[in-house]
Amino acid sequence: MRVAIGTNNQAKTEAVKKAFAQIEKWCKNRLEFVNLEVPSGIGAMPLDDEQTMQGAYNRVVALIKRTAANFYVGLEGGIHYNILSQDKKKPLTHYSLKSWACVSDGKKFYFGCSSAYPLPKGVVEKMFVEGKELGVVADEIWEKENLKNKEGTIGVLTGNLRTRTFAFQEALIAALSPFYNPQVHKYKYKKTSKHENTKT
Repeated sequence: MRVAIGTNNQAKTEAVKKAFAQIEKWCKNRLEFVNLEVPSGIGAMPLDDEQTMQGAYNRVVALIKRTAANFYVGLEGGIHYNILSQDKKKPLTHYSLKSWACVSDGKKFYFGCSSAYPLPKGVVEKMFVEGKELGVVADEIWEKENLKNKEGTIGVLTGNLRTRTFAFQEALIAALSPFYNPQVHKYKYKKTSKHENTKT
C-alpha cells in the first residue's frame, strides 16, 4: 500500500506513519511512504478552519496530479477562533491551534481535525502585528529552533503532554475512519411516511 504525503516536514511525516501503524491490520499489505513537497495554495499561516482545510485539500489534489498511490495525505495547521458575544460590550475572543488532515484514495475525500489548543493572546498579537507565521513566532518567543519539525507549538503549550505529531496523527485517524471502518459510514437515511414532508 503506497501512501503519498504532501510534505517533507518531519513531525507531519511521523504523524502519518504512526496513524497508519494504528490501522495496520486493515492495511493488510506492506506500507510504503513517499514524501513530495507540494504547495498548500494558501498563506503560510491559515487563519480559520476553512483556510486550513483548503490547504490540506490543495496538497492532496497536487499529490494526485504528481504520483500514483493508494492514499494521498495533506496536513495543515492553523488558527481557530470563536467570538462569544453574550456580553456585547466585552465579547470573549478565543484563539486556538488546530491541525487538519485531508485524505483521499483518488476518488473520495475526507477530513479530520485534532483537539483545539488555546493560544496565548500575546502570541496571536505578535503574529498579526509582525506578519509572521506561528512557527517563526514560537521559535522567537520560547527561544527554540525549528519547532515545527519537532514537538511544535503544541508541545510547548502542553509541556509535551501533546505534540505536533500527536495532533496530526489524531486528525488523520479521524479522516481515515470512513476507509478503515466503512460499515458505519455507509448508513443512508430513509424517510418514513411520517417525515416525508420534512426538508433536509
